[in-house]
Amino acid sequence: MYVLQVASTMATDRFCVGRLEIDHFPDDLLIYIFKLYQREFDDDHECYYTWRWLAVVHVCKRWRRIIFAWPHHIDVRLDCRSGTAVAKALDVWPNSPVSIRPPINYLNESGRGDLIAALEHRDRIVGIDFSAGLSNPQLERCAALMQESFPFLRILSLRCYSANPPVMTDAFLSGSAPRLQKLILYNVPFPTLPKLLLSAHDLVELYLEYLESTGYISSDVMATCMSVLPRLQYISTIFRSTKSIPQVRTGASPLPPTRAYLPALATLMFNGVREYSEDLMSRIDAPLLQFLRLEFFYQPIFDMPQLSRLINGMEKLESALFASIDLHKDRIAVYLLSSATGSLEFTCTGLEKQISLLEQFWTQCLPHVGRLRLWKTYNMQKDQQSAIPWLGFLRSCNALQVLYLHDEELEMEVARVLGELSGESVVEVLPMLHTLTLDKFDRVEPLLKPFIDARQLSGHPVTMEWGDV
Repeated sequence: MYVLQVASTMATDRFCVGRLEIDHFPDDLLIYIFKLYQREFDDDHECYYTWRWLAVVHVCKRWRRIIFAWPHHIDVRLDCRSGTAVAKALDVWPNSPVSIRPPINYLNESGRGDLIAALEHRDRIVGIDFSAGLSNPQLERCAALMQESFPFLRILSLRCYSANPPVMTDAFLSGSAPRLQKLILYNVPFPTLPKLLLSAHDLVELYLEYLESTGYISSDVMATCMSVLPRLQYISTIFRSTKSIPQVRTGASPLPPTRAYLPALATLMFNGVREYSEDLMSRIDAPLLQFLRLEFFYQPIFDMPQLSRLINGMEKLESALFASIDLHKDRIAVYLLSSATGSLEFTCTGLEKQISLLEQFWTQCLPHVGRLRLWKTYNMQKDQQSAIPWLGFLRSCNALQVLYLHDEELEMEVARVLGELSGESVVEVLPMLHTLTLDKFDRVEPLLKPFIDARQLSGHPVTMEWGDV
């Protein structure tokens, strides 16, 4: 790392290199140093931005020669944000790779030159980032100019913010992207994408977002694609609505399901229906998974054995996991906190439905969690409180040792339920609980006193504390 810092300092401040005898370094060692410098920059910035190689080439002729001899190896590229910039880059730097990245307000700007026309220089382009958004005609033109292979393309981001975008065909990129490392498609229907993915063996990040039915790809096809992507670290699949996903067929498949072993997968994000998620997760083995974020459209029956398998298989999740549950007016947000993290969201309106759904989820996926923070962000309807199944949810938390309650109404309701317990149910509900942390200790204490006293007599005492997590 010291050598990296020295090289970086010399590139930016032009310190005298002779004093360190860096001129005696062989070419391959200098390339290694430049590569470390580039990787350090990439770790701190989005991959769309280029590292400061222009400063390095001005240090000396030898460094310039080495940089230009290995442009793809150390990610040398010209970051062009207009058609005029592309034309200048092609003229001044005739052999340097080009990255196209329009400004945020690209859709509304004019007079910046024809940036899309630059796609004709496919042998020079290593990055295409249209995250600023494309209109339907612009997306159609992009597709027309990208019918052939882009042999050095590593980053591709296409976003369309218009309704009814044009559908990509299997002619896109000639169905091959051997060097692609990051792919983002937002509201870009591409039903034949699997053909392209099967050639993208270097793919690291995959984002398929705001998917409509016109671009639907089944879970078994997705698993087949992922099975040939050994470097895949990040995947995000987001459907626009339940209408985007055809009804899942029931019955046994005539063929055995495809299984994908993903040795590098660290992050999995999904937004859609439970059936698709379960089928996809049933086909995935990801031993190094560290972050899981799932959002589901509401369904009254929560049956997710594959989610449970995946959570329990996350090697960095410990048995004494800390869970935080936020009850919003229209959804439930569950956060898993440990040496690995994850979050899940369920679209669900109404506290009665939310608590019922939580009971099912907790029983299946988090039976061993030891600490829980429960928080509510909206006011309950008082006339519905009696129907809220708090007791069923609390009975499902058999391993819970510490419970944090935040929000006065929430505390009052849980305290009322616990205070009304009698007989053996005093110990059967939350049998491992030893600490209860509250915000409104003074008002809740009278309601909880029967429960606290009974637990003390039973030999399973519970201590009440006041404060925050």
